[in-house]
Amino acid sequence: MCRVLLSCCLFLCLSLFSIDVLGQLSGNYTINASIATSGSNFNSFKDLTDTLESSGLSGTVNVNVVDGSGPYREQIEFNKIQGLSASNSLAINGNGETILSSGSSTNYAILLLDSVSHITIDHLYIELENLNRTFGVMILNESDSNTISNCTIDLSRANNESSSFYGGIVMGTSKTSPNSSGPTGNYNTIIGNTIIGGRTGITIGGFSLARQKNNVIKNNLIRDFYYRGITVAHQESCVIE
Repeated sequence: MCRVLLSCCLFLCLSLFSIDVLGQLSGNYTINASIATSGSNFNSFKDLTDTLESSGLSGTVNVNVVDGSGPYREQIEFNKIQGLSASNSLAINGNGETILSSGSSTNYAILLLDSVSHITIDHLYIELENLNRTFGVMILNESDSNTISNCTIDLSRANNESSSFYGGIVMGTSKTSPNSSGPTGNYNTIIGNTIIGGRTGITIGGFSLARQKNNVIKNNLIRDFYYRGITVAHQESCVIE
């Protein structure tokens, strides 16, 4: 009887382990709201991020948002993802599709990268839907080697807002503040984006006791902001062009 129970337990454990390994993502996928989540398609960004957080990835993952499939009314949160590395990276090609959101009381970001590295977000149109404390993109808490490229961050609904809680891209440590200090991230690249409206276009913070290194801000168009185009603090070898 004991041998039977032991064999059953071993089989169950191996089965669960196999499901977990097989569930890891690798290869090419799509996001298409007109098709249910199945196979290589995800119905929403949340379905994608939930899968990444629960299963991780075992190889390079490329995700194409299907042209004409939006807009997507949701917040996007990339939190700790098992398997991300320089060789196992994640790339999202937005194909110009729109993400509409106004943040939430516990997370002001429309698009959040929190404690993740080696993610590229390209060609998304990120738009503030209603007036509420909102940042287009937040990169937080030792998130390294990420790229935000060729995106439009449209906060034009907040063009006349003097509040510091409206901004295009923020590197910090808090989901609800643009001015938090600490180890934000290194080797991140913000390139070729258009940022419209808000109080400040790009805010990059860091840690005074151990400055953040080699972050790059390059070839971005920042317009119609209320206060400042770019704010940078506690950085070393930061490039702004």
